[in-house]
Amino acid sequence: MYICVAFAYSYAYSTAHKTLDSYITLIYSNMSMLIKLNRSISRQLTIQFRQIRQFSNVDEGEAKIVSVLKEKFPLAKDIQVQDISGGCGSMYHISIESKEFSGIRKVKQHMMVNEALKKEIQAMHGLRIETFVPEE
Repeated sequence: MYICVAFAYSYAYSTAHKTLDSYITLIYSNMSMLIKLNRSISRQLTIQFRQIRQFSNVDEGEAKIVSVLKEKFPLAKDIQVQDISGGCGSMYHISIESKEFSGIRKVKQHMMVNEALKKEIQAMHGLRIETFVPEE
């Protein structure tokens, strides 16, 4: 009788353990998929933002920043600058997609942008930077 109980307990534990492992695997794969989906959605929104910005007016401050960034990042596939201060030019959102960022950490990429805009930043209140490496 004890052998049957021990076998039943062992079988139940083994089955529950396998089921738990399969649930953990399923949860992990779903989380990985959600992370990839989030990145994809973020990328699509950035592309849509860029397309919308192409048809809007660019002010003098934005144009100046774009020209400086094009000079400093000649391999840039796309450079977008938006005045997010309400028009006074004190805060900008900058989005750059360039091969020059390949293999470089995000912090270093942002430091490269800050260094490129060292002179222009002195007159700003803030700067929001997004950097991307083009997909091959």
